[in-house]
Amino acid sequence: MNKPHKPGIHEACLVTRKLLLAGLDDDKAALLSSALADFDGIDSAALDRRRSRLRVVYDAARIDIDALERLVRECGLSIDDSRWARIKEGWYRFVDENVRDNFRSQPRGCHHPPPGL
Repeated sequence: MNKPHKPGIHEACLVTRKLLLAGLDDDKAALLSSALADFDGIDSAALDRRRSRLRVVYDAARIDIDALERLVRECGLSIDDSRWARIKEGWYRFVDENVRDNFRSQPRGCHHPPPGL
């Protein structure tokens, strides 16, 4: 059985993101955990302090990776800046935008002409 989602979360728009953090200590981890719990649009978050890794599940129709990164920086942390991390962030941005656009688009049937015809 699936766990219930927070109110206002669209299950079809849920995405999972894994970020490697720098500068993580106990105080910043507590601050980040509290901020993530209160952030609108985040369904769940798990912080692995030993590996300095954050796993977040959020509604991409409501927030995006940039909002999540701003929240991390506001807590005094930084995100790994390796080449692989930058490639993943670019992919996350693309997918977030795609999910958001698909959520906002109007479905059209196969037998209807496109608008403007």
